[in-house]
Amino acid sequence: MSDKTFERIMKEADEQIKAFLTSDLYNSTSKISTDESSLVIRDFTQAVYTQTERTPKRWTGAATEEILSEYFPKNQNFSRNLWENVVPVLTGYVNYINENGYIKNGATIVKAIEKSQDAMFSNLPTFTEPAITLESVEPAGAFADWPTATKAVPAFIAQRKKKNKINKFLKKRNK
Repeated sequence: MSDKTFERIMKEADEQIKAFLTSDLYNSTSKISTDESSLVIRDFTQAVYTQTERTPKRWTGAATEEILSEYFPKNQNFSRNLWENVVPVLTGYVNYINENGYIKNGATIVKAIEKSQDAMFSNLPTFTEPAITLESVEPAGAFADWPTATKAVPAFIAQRKKKNKINKFLKKRNK
């Protein structure tokens, strides 16, 4: 994984997201703020690259399903409202970048996003309180104007993660 490639991808994503958020396609699909939509799209783009080493032009249905069904529910701590809007926002974004020629397999990615919706929701933790807030922070580089998520990890999730780490350690040790 290259840091240069990651920076390039996120810079391109920044440009695409800004254009998408001002489009009619976004206005007709989204029920959340532009900051929250940006957060979802950015986190998805970053997760696909860091977990599968795929740039947006090389996204596949399988990689998309893996990120949304497995990685996102375990590693993102969004509010209930934000989780309910992940699929519409990502679907709109993928359709937008496909229509503008940034990617060529938009239909495959959209189908994978929609297909992974049930698995994503079944892997989510139980909601007891809003789990994410947005605050202004001054990150460096290409992300300077993006809001940063502050993740509040409820105790039961922290306990579950600890238990999972112990189980993984024991499985490796028994092999």
